[in-house]
Amino acid sequence: MEVQELRSFSEGAEPQGLIKTALNLANVPHDQARSALSRRVDIPFTLLGRLLYTDLGEAFLERMANIFYPRNAPEASVRALRSGVILSVAQNTTRRLNPVDFLESYPNKDIVVDVPRLVYLLSRLTSIQEVADFFREPF
Repeated sequence: MEVQELRSFSEGAEPQGLIKTALNLANVPHDQARSALSRRVDIPFTLLGRLLYTDLGEAFLERMANIFYPRNAPEASVRALRSGVILSVAQNTTRRLNPVDFLESYPNKDIVVDVPRLVYLLSRLTSIQEVADFFREPF
């Protein structure tokens, strides 16, 4: 599936082809998936860099590595994830983290995505925002 198909779906187009099949197989309502793909998390770029290199950030990336990983190099998953997240925020004019932007920035274009786990993760993005808020506040 091409990232552009996901972008079109996230912007309101009806799901087609593999997206439609994956959502139906995962039993995920289209509006829930669209909402999750459209969500943006406001996280300052400098904070993101610091967060991804903390123990918490590393643990998050390790979990994400079970959802996204390069088809031919799963051992490089954590590094690829970190790179994709940083690049997606750096290249986005709004400086917000978005799932579709992340997929466009992911360094390996041939990736495996566990759709049911992805939808679950995206539905929990508000908690990621809470973690970002915590790290943004001074002690």
